[in-house]
Amino acid sequence: MQELKINPTFRDLIPPLSPYELEALEAELRHWARAYAPIITWNGTIVDGHHRYEICKKYNLPFKVQRVEDAHNVKFEDENDAEIWILENNFARRNLNDFLKGELILALKPRLKKQAEKASKSNLVQFQVTDNQESTDFQNFGSRTPKSQKEWHESRVDAKLGKKAGISREQVRKIDKLKEEGICTDEEIKQLREGKVRISKKFMEKRRDKRVEDLKATEFPEGKYRVIYADPPWDYKTGENSKNTADPELQYPVM
Repeated sequence: MQELKINPTFRDLIPPLSPYELEALEAELRHWARAYAPIITWNGTIVDGHHRYEICKKYNLPFKVQRVEDAHNVKFEDENDAEIWILENNFARRNLNDFLKGELILALKPRLKKQAEKASKSNLVQFQVTDNQESTDFQNFGSRTPKSQKEWHESRVDAKLGKKAGISREQVRKIDKLKEEGICTDEEIKQLREGKVRISKKFMEKRRDKRVEDLKATEFPEGKYRVIYADPPWDYKTGENSKNTADPELQYPVM
């Protein structure tokens, strides 16, 4: 049996199959006594078909191998290109819930940004020389500050992500927040990945918990009422007809 290389980074980018999906795939491959779809490789390393490869090894089933260049007519310049392809390829998977799609998007974003930065550096001169009518973005890119260059790259990445997500930007934002360190436990993330908990419900729950923590951390004055009182900056001045100079004339007669 042909031995293929496995890059742990490539493998771990793939959303795990549910126990039901893994069992169904295993049953299907054993039924046909082979892997019906070829395993796709790049420089001898698997980029598509990790689960099929492991099942075939387990049961000594035959499988075919195809290079990604031949199977999909693509060429990777580096591992970042390969990782982008792997992530985008997984959007075609059935039964991916919104949380798993959001995780793919969040993993894709920094890689697309890196790709865009690389492309802009290599193509900038060509854009400026070949067409005098190109956009101001390309004409002025070289004179941009590092901050504005970063914003330009991020806007391009965000535009591309909008076509890939299949879910709203708001959902992606919530998923990003839920995945921040210390927000959710490993078990809670597992439940979200399995679709057992709604994203919006978990987000609201965590936001409520944060507000409660902030409230507990707030120092209130001691007394009968837990109220922080501040006198507004009223515009006081003594009235011209007032006999008592200490009697102020309120400049807000409607109050």
